[in-house]
Amino acid sequence: METELPHPDEVSLNGLVDIWATAQAAMQEGKTRMLSPNAHKIPPTWSLGDLAQVYGEDYDKLRKRLAYKASRGGSDLPVGWFKSPDGELTPNDGSTKGRVVYKLAEVALIVKALFPDWVRPDGVDGVVVTICNYKGGVTKSTSTLAFAQVLSLRGLKVLVIDLDSQATTTKWLVTKHVREEDSCIKIFAEQAGSLKDYIMPTYWPGIDVIPAHDLIQTAESHYHNLLTNVGPESVQYFPKEVRKLCSEYDVILIDTPPSLNNLTLSALFSSDGLVMPIVPSNPDIESASNFWRLYIDTCKALGVSGDAVLFQFVRILISKADMALSSTQNMINWIQESYPGKVMKTHITKTAAVARAADSFGTVFDEAKDLTRSAKVARDQMRSLYISGAAELAQLIYTCWDKAKAKQPTPATSV
Repeated sequence: METELPHPDEVSLNGLVDIWATAQAAMQEGKTRMLSPNAHKIPPTWSLGDLAQVYGEDYDKLRKRLAYKASRGGSDLPVGWFKSPDGELTPNDGSTKGRVVYKLAEVALIVKALFPDWVRPDGVDGVVVTICNYKGGVTKSTSTLAFAQVLSLRGLKVLVIDLDSQATTTKWLVTKHVREEDSCIKIFAEQAGSLKDYIMPTYWPGIDVIPAHDLIQTAESHYHNLLTNVGPESVQYFPKEVRKLCSEYDVILIDTPPSLNNLTLSALFSSDGLVMPIVPSNPDIESASNFWRLYIDTCKALGVSGDAVLFQFVRILISKADMALSSTQNMINWIQESYPGKVMKTHITKTAAVARAADSFGTVFDEAKDLTRSAKVARDQMRSLYISGAAELAQLIYTCWDKAKAKQPTPATSV
């Protein structure tokens, strides 16, 4: 007997509306359940041991340095908190022994006291870095947010600009509903207004965001008309607005859509640096090559001269490396041969820890609930990798600051 195939169910436009509404409601209910008992995300606290790992410092040396600074009149240095098993914080009174933790807002004070070379020099602008790739699923959003978190732990004030209509980074950083008017769609559609008007605080002190909305992709419908009516200047409005924010932030990270469209081009034309995550696989390596060709062709079409400096640095971040596959190392070697001197030393491996954190609308740096011992080990391993990658990025940022400072005019000395 032949098995009777099920009849296809017809779906009208109204039917799609119902599907969308049901999916939206289920997503919001799931998000609320995952964030229980709070309707918002709680920023994690950090012990000196945690911070020693972030800073690549010996814990005892870090503890002694902090104690010495405090004894030398560091009255603005935080004394920390004790954290109960249920998460309640009580001030450290100096007489109780136990594990002391610090709030994120207090970490910047520790960095300023112990690592003054990590503080942006006066009169020097922050650095803009775009995270991009022509292909989706390469950890652009994950890398953007993890780098933002680690850089903030290094004392930097960070702004994340989300230009991806999927708005993954936005959904991780803010739990409130983001409306169309909360995103910077008008900046692209009308070539008017200020990006500053769209900045939102996030759950993580030290990181602000300009959120994305799914309708930000409609900016593309205006692009060709603007290019025809305004010319190449039409892709310069957004970069000019970004540069206006560089005096207020140490670093601006831009998360881009998986395509070389107007949104991505605007981000690239805004940037001092570019970080491209590449998965070590044949299709991903070929896709990255196509990205460069299309970007070069676009620059030439817009009249960019061949000797114009586009970026202060370009780096390739190997991501989602599945070391269980025998071909992965060969693919990594191929990437290194393709981009000599441009591949970051840190390789982000493929692991369930990242996916597990994403299911709770966060990264491996967010407070995790009910992790097994093996899950904690996997999380800590991924933390170490992102800390290492962010440290590489931080050094590039510091170098940009040093170059900018060297170009400042030397103050005249009085005789």
